[in-house]
Amino acid sequence: MPDRGVGIFTHIVVPVDGSPEANVAVTQAVLLAGLTGATITLVHAVASSQAIGEGTALVAAIALRHSASDVRIDAIARDGDAASVILEEVRSRGADLVVMRTRGRAGLSRAVLGSVAERMVKHSPVPVWLLPPGVRAASALGVILVPVDSSPGGALALGIARQLTTRSAAGARLRLLQVVVPIPLYLGRDVTLHTPIYIDPSWDELAQEAARGYVTSLASRLRANGVQADGDIVVDGAVPEAIVNAAALYSADLIVMSSEAHTGVTRALLGSVTDAVVRSAACPILVIRRTAEADATPRADEALTAAAAPPASAGT
Repeated sequence: MPDRGVGIFTHIVVPVDGSPEANVAVTQAVLLAGLTGATITLVHAVASSQAIGEGTALVAAIALRHSASDVRIDAIARDGDAASVILEEVRSRGADLVVMRTRGRAGLSRAVLGSVAERMVKHSPVPVWLLPPGVRAASALGVILVPVDSSPGGALALGIARQLTTRSAAGARLRLLQVVVPIPLYLGRDVTLHTPIYIDPSWDELAQEAARGYVTSLASRLRANGVQADGDIVVDGAVPEAIVNAAALYSADLIVMSSEAHTGVTRALLGSVTDAVVRSAACPILVIRRTAEADATPRADEALTAAAAPPASAGT
């Protein structure tokens, strides 16, 4: 398989079930394949082997609707658990991206990824491009928002986001965001205090200064290598809302984030907020799961040069 950290997508797996919602994922995959030259495999999981014929006809019809595009589209139907079928196809075909819709649930502003999408985010060895309910396929990548920090997960997300900018006809702009959670909020949420504790007001100031210096330096080095990039920080005790609000403010076409990166001075796991971002964002989200192998990846601040370096020319 290609290097997941910095590679351009070459084979995209798209789960389909015949619903209009799932078909939006096909449209998104076709648009991406047009940018990257990737092959697409449509995958339909059926309940039993007796239904494979009907399922094959369904995915073939979907592929036919997109036959006018200059994209190779394969289609397959297999019986079995949907998530297991998708994961097996990803591995057997050497795919490097999954594009799929999520399932929403109304009521008290609550929505969920859906059991299949949730399993994919947790177990997929490749990035998962999620399209929440009501979100249209991104037809262009003008602005890409990347929550960053000094973790390996943040470096993986930045690496893929940076590569995507090279595939945008107009040249996408990266908006790097670091969320700084105020220390008193962190202590109040995560620590049961039985005795008074002194909080130095300068701690927050130092944290904000460090974060601002980090994203500014990262954006500057990206710009030096021909990438349009800006870095911002936001002080907020609600990490998911801060990311979603920033995406709306910047009119982001895509959010690229690690499911297990650390964010802000509290080292709060992004894995705990990915679902919240997906159910609230008004644009697609590309989720990169940080695996055990990724623990060997340099921290984002140690990988600045690698992340900002120009892509290697063909044959190098």
